[in-house]
Amino acid sequence: MNILMLKLFMTTKELNHNKKTSPSKDEISALLSSYNNKDMEKAYFLAKEITKSYPAFTKGFNFLALILRSMDKKEESYSTCKRVVELEPNSVSAYSNLGITLMELNRVSEAIE
Repeated sequence: MNILMLKLFMTTKELNHNKKTSPSKDEISALLSSYNNKDMEKAYFLAKEITKSYPAFTKGFNFLALILRSMDKKEESYSTCKRVVELEPNSVSAYSNLGITLMELNRVSEAIE
């Protein structure tokens, strides 16, 4: 996922809607920079901080799941994806990430559901 895709994924309005439930542009920028520079350890740390500080910001959990998959931590990614689906049951991206993670775990029948 590149910066343009994430910007489409998270509009500025969503980021600034409620400062207490959404990370700042700087926090998102630091996360994206780390991810795009393939510094997954730093991206993981930043994503964990965002999800801890803004637990209602489900897109942070979605991005954390993506980072975990990139780090080959597929079981942890699966757990994170399940949490996003529970928090945001109408999210297409949440189900997409869950399905991709299940496919990577060779749990094809679950992914098809």
